[in-house]
Amino acid sequence: MTDSLNPDQRVLVLVGCGAAKQFDDEITDCESRLESQLPDTATGALNAFRDVNFGTVDTDTAVNAFLSRLADRDVDADTRDRVEAIARELADYRTREVPAKDLYTSTYFRLKREFAELYGDDWLIVSAEHQVLDPSEEITTYDKSLTHMTADERSAWGNEASDQLRNIDWTAYDVVVLLLGQKYIEPIEPTLETFPVKLAYPFDHTEGNGEQNGWLKTRIQEAKTAAPDEPVTLSLGPIKDPDHSQVSLTNFDA
Repeated sequence: MTDSLNPDQRVLVLVGCGAAKQFDDEITDCESRLESQLPDTATGALNAFRDVNFGTVDTDTAVNAFLSRLADRDVDADTRDRVEAIARELADYRTREVPAKDLYTSTYFRLKREFAELYGDDWLIVSAEHQVLDPSEEITTYDKSLTHMTADERSAWGNEASDQLRNIDWTAYDVVVLLLGQKYIEPIEPTLETFPVKLAYPFDHTEGNGEQNGWLKTRIQEAKTAAPDEPVTLSLGPIKDPDHSQVSLTNFDA
């Protein structure tokens, strides 16, 4: 473990992410418009379409299956055409691939990304859906968080993430900064501790995202206001008193 970050150290930052919801508003709008077009008898068909996993089912198959379920409902031809158009629009948002770094939209993520780009030589996203991601890798929107997984599911996630972490050339780094919630750290910490790097836990002993946002904003401002030839030495010790540990936070989410 390290409590400081010096300019001559090679740094990898791991940024934790829960749900990727760049198109969340557009998807919600499509779902509302579909609901307004359909009779109450079609609620089951609409819910089934909402639950489609577009990672395993192509758009045409999903839309056609949805429309076929409306065949015995009170839906006229014009309404059916409107419904198909909206359904295809919804499917487009659900299947649109975007670089991972652009798909997460929360202030919390944007601050962690900015910190990682300012202080890290490299950074990676630790994702509930995809385990470990290069920020430029293109993915689709998803709604998943380790906070809502069972202990067994988090353990399985940790095994997959650990396998990916082992493929990294750890001799390229001196320090790994973990901008992760405790539920993301715990499944991969034993693996991280086997690598020849120092681990930094600046979020340890914090009470939640608000406190961490404040710390990130201060560190970002320090880096931006430093003179061009002024090295920025960053304290990475735990933000707060050890009495307030992430381990005790049942609702904590990255």
